[in-house]
Amino acid sequence: MARSHLSLRVDTRTRQRLAERARTERLPQGTLAARYIDEGLRRDRHPRVTFVARISGRLPALLSHPRLLVAHIAQTWRASKRSVKATAEYFRLPEEEIRAALDYYAEFRDEVDDWIAWNRSESDRLEREWQGQSLRA
Repeated sequence: MARSHLSLRVDTRTRQRLAERARTERLPQGTLAARYIDEGLRRDRHPRVTFVARISGRLPALLSHPRLLVAHIAQTWRASKRSVKATAEYFRLPEEEIRAALDYYAEFRDEVDDWIAWNRSESDRLEREWQGQSLRA
């Protein structure tokens, strides 16, 4: 993704908190600030979506159920022939929550689909590795 320079002023306390958090996350302050800006803008457009840290990175999830990733909802929605009602019933959630996740998915489909493909590939790799170890045992 192309990047461009942005210069801004923040109060001293905000800068100190950013520096502290950047040290904790082992990220450059600029990288962390850019992440916060991007996620904040996405949250403004999709207030029912938040971001959660996973081994595979920061991923969009439902704010009301942060363990439930937008990717999981999108996969279930596709598997249910694109039925919001069936997806809501599967997760035992109101349809509005499912629609909120699908609205996010519609705007950031490529990112979500890339993660789904990576996750599937990694899962397949780990299963092949496990099968190989099982056969040797």
